[in-house]
Amino acid sequence: MNAFLAAMQLLTTLPMGRPRVSPNAAAWFPAVGAVIGALTIAVNEVLSLAGRPIEMALILLLWACLTGALHEDGLADTFDAFGGGRTREDILRIMKDSRIGTYGALALVFSVLIRWNSMVLIPGGRIAAVLLASQIVPRAGMVVLARMAGSAGEGGMGGAFARSVARWHVAIALVFAAPMLPLLACLSRYFKRRIGGVTGDCLGAANQLQEIAILLAGACL
Repeated sequence: MNAFLAAMQLLTTLPMGRPRVSPNAAAWFPAVGAVIGALTIAVNEVLSLAGRPIEMALILLLWACLTGALHEDGLADTFDAFGGGRTREDILRIMKDSRIGTYGALALVFSVLIRWNSMVLIPGGRIAAVLLASQIVPRAGMVVLARMAGSAGEGGMGGAFARSVARWHVAIALVFAAPMLPLLACLSRYFKRRIGGVTGDCLGAANQLQEIAILLAGACL
């Protein structure tokens, strides 16, 4: 239970009592996604009379509030850093900058636009399943990517998390993240080549990219 609460505190803004730390928090990342997904489905039912475009916009707002825009921040920082940096040192320096640049702003705009349009187009019969998967799978994928790429060697929570991921954590995560393996392998190779591994921002960006992929698939397939 302590590990689950630690994972909830790491990934959400939901009140979980006193601060907790656990080396096994990674094993519970898919469960955190399931909690967010369940809340999403409940809100989706309540908002169903508002019309799909408004409904999906409010769900995107809900996700940002539930996570403190943690993954959106990682997406913006990652695109700014890799878009503007040429050397490893440049990339890591830009990634630590709290300001948002052109690459980061465009990444956020297109992330919201693509996700919103995809969610509007998902057939009603599978909207609940796709919304649930969009929250569980990316968080499981973060665990897999952290193990595949390893830490970039920087301090901070992201590097510490990557170093804490054990094989059995990955075994659990793969049950959910298997469809994302091609994308995760590409991201792992890219991050390792550019900076030697992943940071917390890289994992946040990976979460967003997986979420986009799942919502697009739900709309198109």
